[in-house]
Amino acid sequence: MTEQSILFDEVKTIIQILAIVKDKIDDQSEMIYSTWDTPQEAIEEIDDCIKKMLDGDFSILLTLEMFFMVTGPFQELSMQNGWSKEYLKIARQFDAVVLKLKNKIAKLKN
Repeated sequence: MTEQSILFDEVKTIIQILAIVKDKIDDQSEMIYSTWDTPQEAIEEIDDCIKKMLDGDFSILLTLEMFFMVTGPFQELSMQNGWSKEYLKIARQFDAVVLKLKNKIAKLKN
């Protein structure tokens, strides 16, 4: 079994979570308190994170954890655009899957 197949479920879930966040962003999204100046910048960065996850570049996890932190860019974005309750569920799911992924990566290194 390859490393990619062992980590597949968690990577897939993280990508699905990022897709949900990305789908919430449109041309009318308010970006005042977020990291990005425009909705397109946010979408491009999410796409880049997805690509890195697909490539097995797990160094992106630290950036993603920052995006999902309390008062992080995704929470600020959700609060400005009316989906903060849904964001809290998404963030909890993200935290759980990242913990699983990190544990699996640690086991593979041993």
